[in-house]
This record gives sequence, structure tokens and C-alpha cells, in this order.
Amino acid sequence: TLARASKRLVLGYALMAFLPGVPCIYYGDEAGMTGMSDPLNRGTFPWGREDKALTEQVRALMHLHRKSDAIRNGSVRIAAVGRQTLGVIRSSETETLILLANASDAPVRAGLSPALFREGPDAAEPFLLSGTYETESGERIAARSTLTVSVPANGFRILKKQ
Repeated sequence: TLARASKRLVLGYALMAFLPGVPCIYYGDEAGMTGMSDPLNRGTFPWGREDKALTEQVRALMHLHRKSDAIRNGSVRIAAVGRQTLGVIRSSETETLILLANASDAPVRAGLSPALFREGPDAAEPFLLSGTYETESGERIAARSTLTVSVPANGFRILKKQ
């Protein structure tokens, strides 16, 4: 469905915002523009008919990518947290962010431990999860050696260490 596709599109943008490199947005995707087979794969921009909620979600993720010290300058650790759930930790001296991305059609409870995050260019040193994290909705989660977070279907959670 279009709703599921939109959720997965935003999930992809969340991953692009967190992973190393420069995000690239194909013309009109941020506005919910759809296409068909070539030559109708792209039409004109849908001025006045943009998907405003989608545009705002993409804008917020790209703003985070641009402004976050952890994303711009920090270390990268990646983990398969579940069958269709990926975790990305970006950490600098001033900031730590965790992205949990769930590509399944069901919500998941993702359990994180330092032993999981052994992939990525900076995974040689163990990452200690202890501390307090705040979600994008303002919820606070305390962690000792592990951290458990609910992640919506075809969605993601972003946690910022306090």
C-alpha cells in the first residue's frame, strides 16, 4: 500500500541520515511523488499537492544529519538487532545518537547490548550503553549494561544520550 511504502521511504531516509556519506534524495520523493514505468517514471513536481507530513519528516531527518556532531564527526557502529531490525550508533565527544530501524510489518522490542555492535569502522572498542536516553517523543529510558526499546512496524526510533 502507499501508506506502507511511505513509512519505508522515511525509514530509508533515517538510515541515510545516520550512515556515513552524503544523503541523496531523488527529485520529488520527499514530496510523495510516485511514478510508473519509463517514460512516465517522473513527471513534474506536484506543486500544491505535496505530502506535507512526508516532506516534514524528511526535512527533520536531513536537518539532524546536517546539525549533529555525532553524525558529522562521530564514530560509527552497526548491529543486526533482529531479523529485520538494524541498530546504528553515532557517537562523538559531545553527542551520542542511536537509530533503531525496523523493516518488518510488526512492531519489535529491540534489546541492545555492547556485544552486538561489532560492525562498522569504529567497532574495535566496546561501546558502553549505560546512561539515560531521550527518544524523539521526549520519553526517557535508563540503561545499565543493556537497553530495550520498542520500535514501530516499518519505522524507527532515535535515541539521544543525555
